[in-house]
Amino acid sequence: MWEFIHKILLLFVERKNKFHNAEEKLVRRVEYFEDIKAVDSLDVDVVEKRARKNAVAQVLVGSQLVSYQLIDFLIKNENITNYEIVAKTLALWDTSLIINKNDDNQIIGISLNTYEFIKEKIMLLITLIFIIFMFIFSIYIFKDNVLWLKSALMLPEYVSIIVILSLVLGLLAVAVFLFITTIVLFDLKRIVELLNKRNSIEAGGE
Repeated sequence: MWEFIHKILLLFVERKNKFHNAEEKLVRRVEYFEDIKAVDSLDVDVVEKRARKNAVAQVLVGSQLVSYQLIDFLIKNENITNYEIVAKTLALWDTSLIINKNDDNQIIGISLNTYEFIKEKIMLLITLIFIIFMFIFSIYIFKDNVLWLKSALMLPEYVSIIVILSLVLGLLAVAVFLFITTIVLFDLKRIVELLNKRNSIEAGGE
């Protein structure tokens, strides 16, 4: 169910300029690989190379939360195509993940931290429900709030309406943002399973 809603949201967000966005994605990816090759060819120490690669990865994704190691891991995973989007999700909810690395600091596996994942879901759902309740309640007492502003602060009626309406719309915006964030978090489990799908297939083949 959550996967279906997530797909609907993606279709809604990407309904315009999808070909233009795809072309931009291609350009960014080509530039990314060229920049990584350029960094590898530099005669600098390992620390500077890592910093430069992280910066290149962040430019590709458009987020300062991601690292080169994460992007490299996702690119090498055959089940991931939109690794820019997946990288943002994983970086955002990294506390709900268990990231395994080798001696070279390369990511070799990502699994779900079940306890943290459940805790994040509960906290987010409680917050979302609270904001929705506040939004509905603010609509219910809209007239009372307008009258209170008029009498307490001596504001004109139209100003009071604008103030209260702005607060109500603000709550609505927060509720929508939290709803989308909840959808993304609930999709985290599916992403982790997808990341490990290849490993299970290979294990079965062996």
